Amino acid sequence: MICKDLKDEILAAALLGEAPAENVKAHLAGCTACEHEFESLRSTMNVLDTWTAPEPSPYFDVRLRARLREAKEQEQQGRAASWLEKLGLRQLTWKPVAAATFALIMAVGGGLYVAGPSGNGTKKTTIQAACPVVDLQELDNNQQVLNELQDLESDDASTNNPTQMNE
Repeated sequence: MICKDLKDEILAAALLGEAPAENVKAHLAGCTACEHEFESLRSTMNVLDTWTAPEPSPYFDVRLRARLREAKEQEQQGRAASWLEKLGLRQLTWKPVAAATFALIMAVGGGLYVAGPSGNGTKKTTIQAACPVVDLQELDNNQQVLNELQDLESDDASTNNPTQMNE
């Protein structure tokens, strides 16, 4: 007989601890490799039969319940929590969120300030000149305004006092 055909029967006999069938006994008597394998399996099974499992730790149940609770909480947190955990932001507090929000508001506000008001019809002209020139132009504008105010006051005085006009 071929050894491959009897491997399953040899293994079953060794695992169950029963005597092998007659055809297997005849093959074991003639094949030393199969006989050695059968004896090795049988001795292994005898050792495993005497082995007793150790008692679990008294804290095993407590640890198991804690891990189950953690697994259930992770399922409830959903995808957003797993995404934040991948980024390393599992314990995200309000301070970084507030700082990021404030930075965003400042960036948008700064952009709007630089862009200036658009569409209201008034354009500010900027003078590209040296400081003394700008100062002199401002003084000239102020003088023109003062002259116009004096002209208005003199016109008011002449209309309010008709006796001065007739003289």
